[in-house]
Amino acid sequence: MSGGCAESADVAAGQGADVRLRSGSLAVGQYLPGSSVLHRIDPRVKLGISVVYACLLFVVIGWWGMATMALGLVAGVAISRVPVMYLWRFLRPFVVILVITLFFQAMSLPGEVLLALGPFRFTTAGLAQGGVVVTRLLLLLLSGALLVVTTPPVAVTDAIAWYFRPLRRVGVPSGDVALVMSLALRFIPVLMTESDQLVKAQRARGIALTIRSPLRSGRALLPLVVPLFVLGFRRAEELADAMLSRCYRGTEGRTHYREMRLAPVDAVWLLTALVWFGCALVLGRGWVGW
Repeated sequence: MSGGCAESADVAAGQGADVRLRSGSLAVGQYLPGSSVLHRIDPRVKLGISVVYACLLFVVIGWWGMATMALGLVAGVAISRVPVMYLWRFLRPFVVILVITLFFQAMSLPGEVLLALGPFRFTTAGLAQGGVVVTRLLLLLLSGALLVVTTPPVAVTDAIAWYFRPLRRVGVPSGDVALVMSLALRFIPVLMTESDQLVKAQRARGIALTIRSPLRSGRALLPLVVPLFVLGFRRAEELADAMLSRCYRGTEGRTHYREMRLAPVDAVWLLTALVWFGCALVLGRGWVGW
């Protein structure tokens, strides 16, 4: 396929994904085709940057460093041209977890009481610590979402297999490990789509799923658990049948349709990321005296 044909195919796929995104039929966490610079970066570079970014989030402890990490991620979102509402759909299920984390962190440290609600005492130090923890989790989720929506699942699998390749010397099937990890990532949007369809079906039958009482709300969600597991296993079985019908026998000796090659632009982005991480580390550890 020539470069012009490939670019035309990417544009057409991006337009189709945009239509599905506006209609709400595009699954959360699914790859979103595009022609941005971030889409064209080598998947090995993107995966490596994402892993280092996730590790640095738990090394950086100062607000200056966290702001630097957040600023770089916001720049990545702008470069990728991924709609913000699509990323919000990815983050929305985790809002409750983030709020609960902030709630308990705000009471975990002693200090000046900023707010008292009955037996709950929210301290200034606790709120500051909770803000750092929530910011870390939020940036971690957003960076993972940005990697998934700008990288095809096959490219993610190839990148993981490339990083695990040295483990072949000790008998680790790196290709199979990468395939399992890629399928696990692929099933996240599948399960979210199935759960959304189950919720709509239950509401169509007049079953109330949004109840103020946490206990009753948990009981109302129980009828969704068993069907979701059944649908998940059914999808897994369909995937296994599809792989067997294509004579899949493992990744050993398998060739690649597209060979990954580092381009000069990948080296530029890698160097930019290293400078960015260095600034965040220096500012976040207080090595400049701020």
